[in-house]
Amino acid sequence: MNPKHPLGGSPEGHPSLKILCKFGLQDENWRQIPHKYPGVWAAEKTSGANRLVIAPTNGHVDLLLKMSVQMSEPFSLLYILVSPRGAASDGRYESPHFVSREDLRLFLNRFGTFLETDGRHHFWISSVAESDLLVYDHHNLVYAYGHLDRFKEILKAEGIVEVPEVTIPSPHSHFFHEEFDGDQDQLLSFFSWNRYALQDED
Repeated sequence: MNPKHPLGGSPEGHPSLKILCKFGLQDENWRQIPHKYPGVWAAEKTSGANRLVIAPTNGHVDLLLKMSVQMSEPFSLLYILVSPRGAASDGRYESPHFVSREDLRLFLNRFGTFLETDGRHHFWISSVAESDLLVYDHHNLVYAYGHLDRFKEILKAEGIVEVPEVTIPSPHSHFFHEEFDGDQDQLLSFFSWNRYALQDED
């Protein structure tokens, strides 16, 4: 992101150059060029549980919904606001109660465009009853933990193919759009979230 324009948008007087994307590159003409992954996934070993790292080309929230069907409800949601705009505070916002599958669908239908198109946040869906967890991060990657074979079946059905490794482009910029400031505020008032401090990995 250009340090002279911390919002990641177009300079004053050139609104026509601004497009809405979550992350990618900003060229010399202030155009935001979204990064598109080729629709792939890879298995990763971590210091804890193994996981899948998934790089869809598009339709990230739709994929979250399809993968969540393989998870036992109810769910716990975690919205991690890393780079707030306006009067909002950064932090980890945890849903104050368990969320049903239908409530998850309603939440993602309402805020899906915001989650997919703005780079100020991460979003987690975890099963309360099992170890399944989906993490949608600000690099437009989905990390899946738990019953991985179930998730692999969804990826196969979606035509997302396995590769040895998924890489994040470097350099890149994250973009935060004033058009979504209202969505940020409405999301933070959707639940009476429990707010906690950001962690180092956020």
